[in-house]
Amino acid sequence: MSTRLSIPQSLRRLLLILLAAIILLAVATGFFGESFRPKLPKVPIVFSNRPSSGGPFYQECRPENETNALDTLPDIIRALWAPLVVPITSPTFRTFDGTDKRLPPPNKLIHTQPLGKRICILDVDTRHLSDDGNVFSSRLPTWDTLKPASAGFLSHYLYAQIHGYTYKFVRPPPYPDRAPHWTKVIFTQHLLRQYDIVITLDYDTLFPSPEVPIEWLLNYWQIDRSTLVAMAEDPNVSINRDLRGHLNLNTGFIIAQSSEQTDRLFGDWANCPSEKRYKGCAKWKDKIFHEQAAFSSHVRYDFLDGYSVDSHPGYIRTLPCNEANGIPETRKLGCTGQLVRHYWGDKVLGKKGFGEGVLRALTPLLTKGAFGDGYVVEDFRGKVLDGDRIVDLDEELEGLGTRKGARRERLHFDIKYIWVKYIWVDAICINQLDFGERARQVFLMQHIYKKAIVGVHLDVGDDETDYLAFSTLKEIGEKESKGLRLAVSDDAWSSLHVFFCKPWFKRMWVIQEFVLAEPRPAMILAAWSIFRMESDCLTHAQKIAMRDGIREYLTLSEIKLELEKRRPPQLLSSLLWSFRDRHATDPRDKVYSLMGVLSESSADCNSSIDAQIFPWMDH
Repeated sequence: MSTRLSIPQSLRRLLLILLAAIILLAVATGFFGESFRPKLPKVPIVFSNRPSSGGPFYQECRPENETNALDTLPDIIRALWAPLVVPITSPTFRTFDGTDKRLPPPNKLIHTQPLGKRICILDVDTRHLSDDGNVFSSRLPTWDTLKPASAGFLSHYLYAQIHGYTYKFVRPPPYPDRAPHWTKVIFTQHLLRQYDIVITLDYDTLFPSPEVPIEWLLNYWQIDRSTLVAMAEDPNVSINRDLRGHLNLNTGFIIAQSSEQTDRLFGDWANCPSEKRYKGCAKWKDKIFHEQAAFSSHVRYDFLDGYSVDSHPGYIRTLPCNEANGIPETRKLGCTGQLVRHYWGDKVLGKKGFGEGVLRALTPLLTKGAFGDGYVVEDFRGKVLDGDRIVDLDEELEGLGTRKGARRERLHFDIKYIWVKYIWVDAICINQLDFGERARQVFLMQHIYKKAIVGVHLDVGDDETDYLAFSTLKEIGEKESKGLRLAVSDDAWSSLHVFFCKPWFKRMWVIQEFVLAEPRPAMILAAWSIFRMESDCLTHAQKIAMRDGIREYLTLSEIKLELEKRRPPQLLSSLLWSFRDRHATDPRDKVYSLMGVLSESSADCNSSIDAQIFPWMDH
């Protein structure tokens, strides 16, 4: 008899409600609670760009408790790009057009350590940028909807994160009396009071190779601390000339270095339209080229205490137009933007350039990660496809066994599955009666054997004996590689004796066939083992004959191993002596058959090789 605890229905309903509440609370905590929320792995990354000492106006930007774990977008970007970043002191860099840019000698380098947050990448723009496809839109832009200006800003942000720089986007109020282009001057001056270096960029300016850091460019252009500002020269056309007939400096890419003198220079520049110092500068308030024309026509000829770009060229540096201005499409003007691109020729192309620059840098890394380490690659090239089967040739041949007719079946199998474009037979492909052709072709044979499937048909002995010899060799080699010994039966010894006494082991021409073909280290181990083993079933004469064949085989193996170690034999005489007992129908083949084994430096013969080596013979 059993009893069951009776629980009132109202109480059961209350328990169910409480259980449901607990489960709901657990799920909610798991999704939204901080202690249960899944986080990105805390992978420590060492960055060496923390400044050791600040500049004249430098302030530490990172909070004291900041970590270097991969839990923020900037850290993830830096970790992804870390293998691609060009070292600051890298001697060379090859640009997109194949030009090698070289740094000065190590003792002339300006920077050897990253500046990190002491460099500020600056965008200044007065536009609202809130419509679809722009960075301040209520809907995040997609690549298809992204506007060219916002593509430029994103490229600047990405560049800053790759190298650990500070990035600032300033949304300034408009000047009441001048064009919005002027705002970049005052805000560059403002941020120079916080950072050692400010890189001010127009939205249509970008770095075609984002992996190249600013410090490398400063080393390349030799911009040291004495330089106040650096800008690229404009293309050599009349519209780009200042009031004195010199080419303008383009303000789409500005390198400014913090100092008291730089602060004064930018102050004079911002106040240029007031004409307190520069007569005639007011016209550049709204006239095209604006702040750029004001700097090029007025400020650079009279700054600080009456300095001029002519008297103090190191203060205001001019960068080559081909390296820091223009795009590949403007190469006729001599400006292709090898290191810094400015898309004034076609601003819409900036978005395309942004995408290309990122993919150009990431493609090698992506390729190596996906296919370089072999984790995703399964290589079946050594197999053969037969209908719905993936055939392993070695296993298929072994499975044929020693039954009657298996030899003919294996030969048919070999021919069926060898997929070739050309078949090369030396006796047919080389005119044996033309000694000049033979001399020329002999040097090609080594390349043929290296690239071809080399087939050897011994054509002596019965099928069962051959198969038993091969099986024994394979088994001995596998045991030997594991440090084990194999007991060889009397029948196996007899098959090995027959195998190693075949004429193939005494022919001269097989030397390069064996040496240059695919290595079989297990077979070499087996041969050494058999050479050392003693057999009771073989007669003394049989043992001598078998060991003589093994000795020939091991001599070939020794040369093969030397070649694989990139130590080819240098002397023809040493090879001739090693193989002096081998058979050749024509005595000259004693030499011809060895030429492919020699190193290229030793095989320096011409088409008259016969006359050089065998002068007594009739040619």
